[in-house]
Amino acid sequence: MSAFQIVNEDEPQQQPQAASNQAAQKMLLFALGQLTKRAVAGISAAFSLIGLGSVWALWYSVLGQPSPVQLTGIGMYSIFLLCLEVIRRKM
Repeated sequence: MSAFQIVNEDEPQQQPQAASNQAAQKMLLFALGQLTKRAVAGISAAFSLIGLGSVWALWYSVLGQPSPVQLTGIGMYSIFLLCLEVIRRKM
């Protein structure tokens, strides 16, 4: 007996396209959902970095001749951002 098999070439084999299209659509929707969740997490981390960067930039801008009013303002802004972070982490 031969390991090869004769296949009739006149009858093309049809694969179920509807099932494969539905599976592809489900996989695509799943992948997009995961990507969206990761993007939201990345934007959340970016908010913290932007706040930290703005506080550092303000501190660096008044580093040469700081006045008590400037230092108080930077301190209040820093405390405000810390409160926002605490509230955001709790929710």
